Amino acid sequence: MSSITLQALSKSYGGTVTVDRLDLDMREAEFLAFLGPSGCGKSTTLRMIAGLAMPDSGRILFGERDVTRLPPYRRNAGLVFQGYALFPNMTVAGNVAFGLQMRRTGKAETEERVRRALELVRMAHLADRLPRQLSGGQQQRVALARAIVYSPDALLLDEPLSALDAKLRAEVRSELRRLQQDLALTTVFVTHDQDEAISVADRIAVMSAGRIEQVGRPEEIYAAPASLFVAEFLGMSNFLPGASDGPGRFRLASGQVLGFGRTGARARGATLAVRPENIRLSRGAPAEAPGDCQAVDAVVEEVLYRGSLVEYRLDLGGTRLTVHRQNGDHDRPEAFARGETVTAAWRARSAILL
Repeated sequence: MSSITLQALSKSYGGTVTVDRLDLDMREAEFLAFLGPSGCGKSTTLRMIAGLAMPDSGRILFGERDVTRLPPYRRNAGLVFQGYALFPNMTVAGNVAFGLQMRRTGKAETEERVRRALELVRMAHLADRLPRQLSGGQQQRVALARAIVYSPDALLLDEPLSALDAKLRAEVRSELRRLQQDLALTTVFVTHDQDEAISVADRIAVMSAGRIEQVGRPEEIYAAPASLFVAEFLGMSNFLPGASDGPGRFRLASGQVLGFGRTGARARGATLAVRPENIRLSRGAPAEAPGDCQAVDAVVEEVLYRGSLVEYRLDLGGTRLTVHRQNGDHDRPEAFARGETVTAAWRARSAILL
């Protein structure tokens, strides 16, 4: 395994800047996810780390080794693509062995390494099958085995789960996290799916327009987004327009003044963000209002049953407010009807100025 350092990394295509002077340090055995929308530069960054694209400027270090201009085969990085790229005419074992054979590894060692790699991904019993005889999840595991069979310094994953259905995606990402921890592999994971990033990564680098908007642990970024873009992209948020009205005070367009507990690193003072799960609904004043309770009146526009929760969509004088209330066997949430006027309340400390 190896740490990975990106220093002022830049890449342009046809005059369009795709990655713009990107700096990032990835620790040994860390699982880091690049998260962002299509076209933000995350896949281009991964391709430069892999050696499949050359940067226009900047450096890439694996540990102390400068690999910026080295071809892919000299970087010792395992790569898994979105489409798996398995050889259809080779068995599972043959696909996994291919990289070792290209390195002229001895037959006995190759067989042993292939056996161990397939056992790690729980595919040893299907070693003699062809890719067309496998499910999507099984093909993904074979691609992972092929990437780790020669003990790479880093594992690079480019949207590896996007071709799977939701249930299988959750199962394979759990297996991927287990494998990464068992092998202590430095892993770079590119995804546009926030649930994937949150569930597997030690840290997330949120990208937009070729730059990193914020990097940190999932819980840090979720609880304290640095910008409006991050708050919009990671999780669901309510955005209340208005203006800063002094320290810890925010004035809505209606004139009502609310408190807030935190300020984003790139706040411009025009939007207050509140997560749907932090809002409580009541008829009239909140029954147990905390000392820093903020409350607004709103009208229920929609009620959506979503299994584990009920989603209420409220009209706050022309602004949409979404509230999530958990379902369960105990303490079932009180039901509110469409068209009903309710009070939405939250603690000021859970609101952030962006």
